[in-house]
Amino acid sequence: MQLKVGTRVRLTDERILQLDSSSAKRYRERVGTVIGYRPGAKGPLVEFDADEERRSEILQDVAPAYFDVLPP
Repeated sequence: MQLKVGTRVRLTDERILQLDSSSAKRYRERVGTVIGYRPGAKGPLVEFDADEERRSEILQDVAPAYFDVLPP
């Protein structure tokens, strides 16, 4: 499944549980936006905007199955 650019996503609870505690805290309940794909990558580039507690970040090559798609 390929997610379209502009799709809003959040990491699944299953994926959050696989992360170390620091990463889990950074991504829990955080909404990102698909901004594209790198050539040959299996997963999208997902940008998470900065907020009061966290800096902006881009995740690369995370399998689409690890994202919950949110309504537009």
